[in-house]
Amino acid sequence: MAPTQTRKAVVAEHSLKSQKRVLEVEDDPDIREMVSELLLSEGYKVVSAEHGQDALEKMEGGFRPDVILLDLMMPVLNGFDVLRAMHRTPRWSSIPVVIVSANQGHDLVELGAAAIIRKPFDPNVLLKTLRRLLNRAAARIPSAAAR
Repeated sequence: MAPTQTRKAVVAEHSLKSQKRVLEVEDDPDIREMVSELLLSEGYKVVSAEHGQDALEKMEGGFRPDVILLDLMMPVLNGFDVLRAMHRTPRWSSIPVVIVSANQGHDLVELGAAAIIRKPFDPNVLLKTLRRLLNRAAARIPSAAAR
């Protein structure tokens, strides 16, 4: 492989490794598509799930999100049940969850979530919340250079 090809391959590999993974769990197809397009345009890798069971199956299948956007009111398996399953599963319990729901009357402590965004929501608020949570998570993980 030529040196230029090697550098390009290393840069491409680094980009893939540094790309943050978001699991979007939303039953409304219009909202799911809008959020997915927004996040993709910002450079996130997005995997979408139509309901909680779909989300858990994707994670059981090996997808490890850096953050989860979770609606509460969904068919098949709702967001409350997803949160309970995540809290019982050690490999998932540290993944930050952002509740994105019109459902009122719940707080972060009660739900065990990192943030709550009420629908309808401002896309800029969603992006700022994601950046804040991902930067906080990155600050807790020592860099390879520090080891």
